[in-house]
Amino acid sequence: MKPQGHGKIVMTSSVAAMRPCPKAAIYAASKAAVQAMVLSLRAELKGSGVKIGTVNPGAVATEWWGDEGRGGWTQEMGAGSALPFWKDMLRPEDVADGIMTLIRQTASSNIESLVLDAADVGGVAPPDVAKRHRVD
Repeated sequence: MKPQGHGKIVMTSSVAAMRPCPKAAIYAASKAAVQAMVLSLRAELKGSGVKIGTVNPGAVATEWWGDEGRGGWTQEMGAGSALPFWKDMLRPEDVADGIMTLIRQTASSNIESLVLDAADVGGVAPPDVAKRHRVD
């Protein structure tokens, strides 16, 4: 891409890199590492015509949320947990649309990080997370 003088790189991170994720600290740390890598690569690519950014989806309605292969994690969180209900999740096509937004940006714009949440979530951590995981 650098020899061509243009290109676009989209890395997938997560809102977990930016918000508390009880019982998922390692996952959150891995997504924060993606953010740090993109920031470093952005500095390396400055002036090359190659753009790099992240798409950071919230919960996406996929089989990943099922207990198969998750060791009962969703059951352990319980009905009153911070896990969103299916209606409050993104659809996979929402994430694809976000990726396309980054790809379609013009030469005069630069989207560093695109956060995607379901319409009813609004980027606010559920109150029960704050109550149960407060550090005094």
